[in-house]
Amino acid sequence: MSQSIRLLVLAAAIAIATAANSTSCLPSQYFDSTFNDCINYTDTGMKTAGVVDGTLDNGNTAWMLASSALVMIMTPGVAFFYAGLAGEDMASNTMMMSFMSMALVSIQFWIFGYSAAFGSTGVFSWAFYNHVEKLPSGVYSQGTPHIVYAFFQTQFAMITPALLSGGIVGRMKFGSYLLFILLWTSVVYDPLAHWMWSLHLDDSWAATAYGWEAKMGSLDFAGGTVIHISSGFGALAAALVVGKRYNHGEPVKPHNVPLVMIGTTLLWFGWFGFNAGSQGAADGIAAIAAINTHLAPSAGFLTWTLL
Repeated sequence: MSQSIRLLVLAAAIAIATAANSTSCLPSQYFDSTFNDCINYTDTGMKTAGVVDGTLDNGNTAWMLASSALVMIMTPGVAFFYAGLAGEDMASNTMMMSFMSMALVSIQFWIFGYSAAFGSTGVFSWAFYNHVEKLPSGVYSQGTPHIVYAFFQTQFAMITPALLSGGIVGRMKFGSYLLFILLWTSVVYDPLAHWMWSLHLDDSWAATAYGWEAKMGSLDFAGGTVIHISSGFGALAAALVVGKRYNHGEPVKPHNVPLVMIGTTLLWFGWFGFNAGSQGAADGIAAIAAINTHLAPSAGFLTWTLL
């Protein structure tokens, strides 16, 4: 009898301690039941809130729409850049890889990709952008409709396989490439985006937790991990699996340098939306991202020219 009482007292003490932990976190923290501890938010500006701000900011909305268009133009930029660097016999196929990435991945993201990457209640909870347009603004960006954020992220998703395609030029048949990027986006990109950028939303659309990787302190402001590291390793893995290009051993010289420069211009221009738009608002941080986005390639291009 006394042992049973001691067990009940111990259980009550554990329950009280757990409840205390869950309610005593700082505003910049959330309680994680997995670790049974208060975890710091990577970005304190996205801390949990009882009520999501539903106020629409026309300026931020216009900026995010413009940023989405800027990111969209980067995928044709990749097409021109890669095609100019490739041999003449591979140029058309190389360009089509990027353009088909735009079309195929956009449809995949509309059907289930966005829901898998950013939904918190299941892979198909936001399928076909279902209910996304009805969510309060400010869920994933500041004062903008959720559908605008979904549009912005669609551009991110479609450029990633296009970047990857540079590693398999001359190695893979076009039909096989289409199947590959569909599967790769579904099983690699979408889960990685979910780990890094997704929010768990409660019934009032308040953010209560981050994705698995963000919980551990990872910060990916504009796709350094989700887009660039994943596409780089994806290209490496694909090249290792499919083997050498069909004309291996023959020197491949850029067949159209002006096309390379056109692609570079489109990428440079589009990157202002890519990086500055990732702030989700037209504010000072977006301005800093924009100037850094301009100075970095300027310094790189100058250094390359002088060397």
